[in-house]
Amino acid sequence: MDSAHIVILLGLYNGAKTLEEQLESLAAQTHKNWSLIISDDGSEDEGPDIAKRFAARHPDHDVRLIDGPGRGFQMNFLHLVRAVPSTADFAAFCDQDDVWMPDRLSAGLKALTDLGPNSAAIHCGRTLYCDESLVPLRKSPEFKRRPSFQNALVQSIAGANTYLMTGAAVELLKNSPVPERGFVSHDWWAYQVVTATGGTLIYDPVPRVRYRLHGSNAVGANDTTGAALSRVKGVMAGRYGAWNAMNVELLKAQAHLFTAENKATLAEFEKVQGSGFFSRLHALRRSGVYRQGRLQTLALWIFAALGRL
Repeated sequence: MDSAHIVILLGLYNGAKTLEEQLESLAAQTHKNWSLIISDDGSEDEGPDIAKRFAARHPDHDVRLIDGPGRGFQMNFLHLVRAVPSTADFAAFCDQDDVWMPDRLSAGLKALTDLGPNSAAIHCGRTLYCDESLVPLRKSPEFKRRPSFQNALVQSIAGANTYLMTGAAVELLKNSPVPERGFVSHDWWAYQVVTATGGTLIYDPVPRVRYRLHGSNAVGANDTTGAALSRVKGVMAGRYGAWNAMNVELLKAQAHLFTAENKATLAEFEKVQGSGFFSRLHALRRSGVYRQGRLQTLALWIFAALGRL
């Protein structure tokens, strides 16, 4: 694994304020065999120039700046996935405003050693929440239940900014048919697609990324009381149901690649969205889906009973 080549995928949009610190944390990685693709989605600040200067300072790494699709951060990361060469051993998602710990890549490679680049697998995990000045605040929640497609259908358990993916996983995502309207989030999408096809997600309880919280985050911390209330309101307003419907639509288009068990799980979960009261609950039980916490799983059943999944 010491010689494995990792392509780092950085989505950029008006990130000049924090980009320099993130790029320097890439340069400080203990694993040195990496290249970097930066997809700029229409920045109006100095971000692209900072990226060019970083490339000039590090000629030993292949650093490319490409134009993004201009359709938001999810589609920018899909654009990055599709830019990964088929010869890459691994690929890692990277946000413009984080700072990586020096073992971010090497720890992921070590965890994936027994699987190798030819098995569809993802290493991911917790982050260390920090304020805008990178002063540590707390760790993100730790999830202890087994990662699986049954969990992925109803929950994303780690931010994409922690994802290290094998080449086989990247190829799966490259070939995943994405509707014109896009998808909910690239971390949730990748978790679903990889596990549905029999791949593996390895969850690391040790944070390897400093996650900077600020007003411009596309997705912030979700472990506060306010965030929980916001999620409940979103469920009752139909937002969670809309997300699930979007995910099911995307997954059905590639269900021929799924394991038999996961095909059955998806079919039962789809029934939860369009059945009567008792049929919804029976379908939810047969699907086997679960969230990481017991209270969250109980809430899942309550929302299914209310027809909000």
